[in-house]
Amino acid sequence: MKKTLFVLLVVMTLLSFSASAEPIRLVVSGNDVPMEILEEYARELGDISIVLYEKDNTEDLVTEALTHKDNTDLYFLSTNIDPVYIQLRDKGYLMPLEDETLMRYADALEPAFQKIVIAGGQLCAIPYDVIVQRTFEVDRALWAEIGQKGRAYPDTWEAFMRFMADEYPTLREKYPELYAFDADYSRTLVLLAQNQLYACLSEENTNDDSLWNAFGEALLWYRLTDWTQSYPQENSRGTRVLFSLLPQPYIHDDGAHDYMLLGLGEAPGVLRVSLNLTAINPESAHKEEALALIRLMAERVPQTTRLVLMQEEREPVIDEEVEVRWQAAQQMIEDYDKRIQAEKDTVRQNELSAEKETYQQSAVEFYQKYRYIVGPDAIERFKEVANAGYLISYSPLLSHEETEVLDHLRGEMMQGNIEVGDYVHALRQRWEANLAEGY
Repeated sequence: MKKTLFVLLVVMTLLSFSASAEPIRLVVSGNDVPMEILEEYARELGDISIVLYEKDNTEDLVTEALTHKDNTDLYFLSTNIDPVYIQLRDKGYLMPLEDETLMRYADALEPAFQKIVIAGGQLCAIPYDVIVQRTFEVDRALWAEIGQKGRAYPDTWEAFMRFMADEYPTLREKYPELYAFDADYSRTLVLLAQNQLYACLSEENTNDDSLWNAFGEALLWYRLTDWTQSYPQENSRGTRVLFSLLPQPYIHDDGAHDYMLLGLGEAPGVLRVSLNLTAINPESAHKEEALALIRLMAERVPQTTRLVLMQEEREPVIDEEVEVRWQAAQQMIEDYDKRIQAEKDTVRQNELSAEKETYQQSAVEFYQKYRYIVGPDAIERFKEVANAGYLISYSPLLSHEETEVLDHLRGEMMQGNIEVGDYVHALRQRWEANLAEGY
């Protein structure tokens, strides 16, 4: 009997150890969940496994969360899909993040972003990534070369589309090497103008009719432009590109371009951004582990992202790839020196010395130009532009069917198969339906 009890005790102890060795299962759900990063941090924290709980659509995520039917521990949400985050935040269904590290992080955020993540005096989400919507850069010298010196850049979507429709074709005839863009961005331009519209509509004290009318007017001018002639075709040589359309306005800034922020109607041009946020389900059984994971994310936000998110970030960011190339260039210069010293023929020595000097000069110029992903001057210029204000990007909540319908209508409008007014009307109906539904 004693032996049997002893065996049972041993078995129960082993089972207990086995059970305690099981990793804590953190379930994550939402949009663009950064699984690789989460899995890396989970390994670092130890005894945590990350499980992705995929929803069929964003409506399911909100519905399940608000009815306490989901089993999610951590939400990953984007302001670009506004109703999901805003619904959960405003209905109080996000756990207050009462953590010193996270509170300090929130205090350092730009004020526009603080308003997004703090509700009712409580921090309820942490931005771990930010996307700066595509921003125009103008080649300053080329703008002057084509006879525009002293002229202000277009400052609204309508003015830009009018320039492209009315003036650009004549400039192309006069300057055959001139192109507006380095790729076909025609679809992107419409989406960017639309994004500006949504963001402006979400701001307080805006006139809805004037914004919708300004958007429609920009699209009317868009339809008058031959976009196939605005970017180089194959084998285009000697191309000069007037406008660059970059996903972020500060990457490898060479100082030769100016920012061009386009407003809509009377709404000024501002930097449009979307935030990727993480928040904790208040029903989670693993709040401490979820907090630990978020804390790591806040501590390790990449420096390029911090430059946008934080009020006082000023440190330049070194491009590691350029640093590697610089080290390779230094090795090449050393090799030249060895070859020059070993060479007995004076003529060949002089040739190698000239080669080395040319190579060294080009390597130094490249390093000075591209050493920083974000250089000191670029940071200052970026902050100056950002001081005009950030607009948080929003989108209406759409089902898959609605998305397909609107995408189709946009394509038909761009090709001239339907009227601009029909497309704008369809967008406005969906936006106003969201408002009526409480989104």
